[in-house]
Amino acid sequence: MGTITKTKIDNQIEISFLAQDSFSTDVNGFGGSAWAAVDKRTPPNSVYVRYSNAQQGELLLSQQNQTFATQGLYNTSALCFFAVGLAPPSLPSGQVIDYFGIIDGFGVIGGQQKRLYESRVGLKMDFASGKGVLTADIEARANPFGDYADGTSTDVGTVTANVELVGGSANFSSVTFSGTGLSGQIVGRLVSNEKNVLGKGGAGAVFVFELTSSGGDVLYGAMALHANIM
Repeated sequence: MGTITKTKIDNQIEISFLAQDSFSTDVNGFGGSAWAAVDKRTPPNSVYVRYSNAQQGELLLSQQNQTFATQGLYNTSALCFFAVGLAPPSLPSGQVIDYFGIIDGFGVIGGQQKRLYESRVGLKMDFASGKGVLTADIEARANPFGDYADGTSTDVGTVTANVELVGGSANFSSVTFSGTGLSGQIVGRLVSNEKNVLGKGGAGAVFVFELTSSGGDVLYGAMALHANIM
């Protein structure tokens, strides 16, 4: 992994399931890559399923799905962490709902490359106002592209954001994400599908974020959350 020169959280990626072990990506509507069963490779650990070839790059899909939301890693000319889900058919109304989930991402912290795997995140969302508070407890692990899942985690700190849905849609506006000497931006959306057993959308949430510190630390990644909507 080379030096991080810039982080970017305003790209949009669409992941399409074409058939068993067959996927494609579309980045910002300009197309992307595709993988088939022949591209399935041994992953570095048990966290992800891995597809890779020299022309298309690499796709890793999480095996730790948060019901309606999932995470992944798209590695071509850049290292892209993403969180995805289906567009919700509807949204809750007038309820306060707690979401909880996990983070995966990458950071250079104190000059060392780290993985932000299994950092915890929670969102308390008030659908009457369309506003919520997101709180993330960031943890870092060594060996970021190897068997980091079994490594010891170290606490980086807690960061928060006051999030808000845009105009009654399922999309959150980009807002400040900060705490413990870190500051940046976070953006996301609600996800779900018609198979939500309670018949309500918005049972999942996905976010991407970027953070920096005055000391030169850089962190970025993706979040997948879900809720029990009653």
